[in-house]
Amino acid sequence: SLFTPTISGQMATLSLSASDIAALKSSLKIAKSQSTTFMVYAYGLARDLGAGLPNRGIGSTGSTLSPASTSPLQVRIYMADLTPPLFTQFNTLDFNTGTLTITFNEPVNISTFAFQNVTLKSNANST
Repeated sequence: SLFTPTISGQMATLSLSASDIAALKSSLKIAKSQSTTFMVYAYGLARDLGAGLPNRGIGSTGSTLSPASTSPLQVRIYMADLTPPLFTQFNTLDFNTGTLTITFNEPVNISTFAFQNVTLKSNANST
């Protein structure tokens, strides 16, 4: 996936793609709270600006690259997903297979799906 970074001094903000967000929401173990949200990183995550120093600019190698993390770092501020999933499409009703397929705007936890809340109607105006 692609990140869109915004860098201001020592802080970088990475904008996650829709597929990255969907993958995180689909996981039942990762990023569900502050206590389940950690980050590790590999050698070379960032490069020292090294303004005015020889051999420390773009394209240089060696000690100007950040070392790999030695232990996972816990997120400082965790903002939970407060937006409920929205039903977006009634895809199929297949009498041969006995299936009804619907789409939501984001991943949903199937164990919490309230099947009793689904009702089929004979037309768009029926109540």
